[in-house]
Amino acid sequence: MARRVVTSPHPDSNNIQSTQDLGTFIKFERTRQGFVRKEAASLLGISDPTMEALEEGKETTSLSLYLTACHMLGISIAATLHDEKDDI
Repeated sequence: MARRVVTSPHPDSNNIQSTQDLGTFIKFERTRQGFVRKEAASLLGISDPTMEALEEGKETTSLSLYLTACHMLGISIAATLHDEKDDI
């Protein structure tokens, strides 16, 4: 029997402001690519519950793990530095 992965809804915004936002992007991209959570966890070398915590945006999950998951799924992370002097 072929597995069927239902794609998660696309995040409302491309503006990531929290670990929850990043977890939402990771889940969206994983499901868009057709991976079940257990498969993605195996590819990352982590447990399924840890993958679930990652996708839920748990703040206790390491930044390193978030970045590794993004890299594995082809999610580009770009930072825009904002200088407070620009606000004057």
